[in-house]
Amino acid sequence: MRVWYRLRQAASRATAGLRPLDTSVARQVLPPEGWAFFDAMPRAEQEHALCVHAQVSEGPLALQQAALLHDVGKAHSRIRLWHRAAHVLLRQAPAGLADRVRRWRHAEGLDRLVQHPSLGAALCAEAGLGEDVCRLVALHDEREAWDDLPAHERAWLAALRRADDAC
Repeated sequence: MRVWYRLRQAASRATAGLRPLDTSVARQVLPPEGWAFFDAMPRAEQEHALCVHAQVSEGPLALQQAALLHDVGKAHSRIRLWHRAAHVLLRQAPAGLADRVRRWRHAEGLDRLVQHPSLGAALCAEAGLGEDVCRLVALHDEREAWDDLPAHERAWLAALRRADDAC
């Protein structure tokens, strides 16, 4: 587990409101409907998305748009800090334990974290973004599902995953 990475990420999210944020690149890269979803994301999620985008900004438009919206499924859910911490820990736990914890009364945020790629892909489809963008968002957290994809999409997903991990 990458404890230092997660601590740095939590500190960055906690101080997100203290730094100026230039969202002009998102406005340029996203169509109006996609921009509306991005603009509605919490500031910390926007900051993370812009960091991910900066890592892939030389890539194709679909990859850039997916970078900006890859976590949009999280952003429109009631996810608390403890949900995020538990999600990271449960990724290392046996599946049975993770399933039991997700059934707890106040654990709906955990389900949303698990489901955020498919929720985000649905929002991207609703915004009229292309199939490539929707597929990148849907699969960015599921490496097992990449095998059947064309080589260029696997490369895009790998770039998105590296950028997400770096931010």
